[in-house]
Amino acid sequence: MGAEIPTTWGLVLEVEAADGPDGGEPASVLFARGRDALLARCVRLAELLRAEVAEVRVEREKVDPMPVASAGAGARVGVSVVEVRPTSFDMAVRIRPLGEESGAPAHGRCTIVLARSATGERIPIPRDVRDEFVAIQLSARELC
Repeated sequence: MGAEIPTTWGLVLEVEAADGPDGGEPASVLFARGRDALLARCVRLAELLRAEVAEVRVEREKVDPMPVASAGAGARVGVSVVEVRPTSFDMAVRIRPLGEESGAPAHGRCTIVLARSATGERIPIPRDVRDEFVAIQLSARELC
């Protein structure tokens, strides 16, 4: 017997889903939208990327492959940074379809690196960026 446990996410976003080829928007697209919204809140990360002429790159991503939101119904997307390593970090996602016929949530995880734009060389994640991830998570109030 399973029970759902409400979880606080660093960012919770309600999005309208576009119509995809299978009748709904894939979870991977919704994950990307949530990931971009969370990273947009990271001022220190943006400063680092400008100073280092670097970019955020998704190295690995695994997300439930089912379309989770039909056009017009939308979804609630919760994302958090869940692990930080010296040159990469992981984000997790939970996507809940909205509407009367909402199904089970989709889950996913990705690994992100910061890489110099010209060379692709990974750059270390400094303490102030790590602290920013922690501050976002600690200030989270929304459940998904």
